[in-house]
Amino acid sequence: MKKLLNPLVVSAFIFVLVLGSIAHLMYGSCQTTKYHYIIQNYYMQEYFPQKLIFVKFSTPFAGHGDSTIEVSKNYNGLWYHWQKNGFLRSKMNYLKGQLHGKTETWGEKKDAYGVETFMNGNKTSLKIYVEGKLVMEEYWNDDGSRK
Repeated sequence: MKKLLNPLVVSAFIFVLVLGSIAHLMYGSCQTTKYHYIIQNYYMQEYFPQKLIFVKFSTPFAGHGDSTIEVSKNYNGLWYHWQKNGFLRSKMNYLKGQLHGKTETWGEKKDAYGVETFMNGNKTSLKIYVEGKLVMEEYWNDDGSRK
């Protein structure tokens, strides 16, 4: 037991534990926690492998250049997009790598809210609320034309 409590062994164990935690925070799945997403999207871009960098996308309130993390081609489930300050920016449903179902987006100050619905990657509706009041509502046909 005394050999295990050697300060060198304990220090090495703590070092490996901290190093592993930092590596997971930097390179683990960005959807594990909001902290993974924030660190990887806003602080790790120059250290990220190029195959994980995505052409920047926009959501109704996000503007352009808001995210650099790619949604994997076969991703299924909810994808959370966090702002740098820790607030939730958008929540998107994916099916086989395509938007499918309800997508919710919030403005930076949480005063604006957008809801889009998708069917197999095609937008079917968009509703935008400002301060709780509906200000815009649009619908699309299956071929992509507006109703």
